[in-house]
Amino acid sequence: MSQPSNPRQLNEVETSAGALLQPMRFVDIFDTMFSIYRKHFRLFAIISTIYFVIKSPVVLLIGTPTVSYSDLGQLSALVPTIIVVSLIGILIMLFVIGGTVFGTVQAILGEHVSVVLALRQTKRRFLPCLGYGLLYMLVVGLLTLTIVGQLPSILACAGFLAVWQL
Repeated sequence: MSQPSNPRQLNEVETSAGALLQPMRFVDIFDTMFSIYRKHFRLFAIISTIYFVIKSPVVLLIGTPTVSYSDLGQLSALVPTIIVVSLIGILIMLFVIGGTVFGTVQAILGEHVSVVLALRQTKRRFLPCLGYGLLYMLVVGLLTLTIVGQLPSILACAGFLAVWQL
């Protein structure tokens, strides 16, 4: 492909099919995003509801641990419950995010999209998504420990996990 002679053409790319691709403006990105969500509202509403439908019985069965600053001595007894509820929530959340992403991609490509199809694609790619999610949480956790300091970040994470489950 030859270099464009006009500097305005630097942002334009010609594909092998001959179509001209141009970068979208910020307003166009938002317009496209909201039009996709408006057209496929039912799909995204059902996928989002899955999180609450599955998570609510888990929280009711296991319980929601709450920790106040006066009860920090009893925090060690609540750690297993906090970890179990948090891990279940993270697994469900990754599944829902994956379904939303696959549904969005299918809608953008103009292909047939359904809740079952989006969740099936998520199930097929769940382990790589889980690996990336755990790697991301590890990096964020290590940066938090390093930047903020060890004890305050541990207390903040424990408090966040306890409050997040409400």
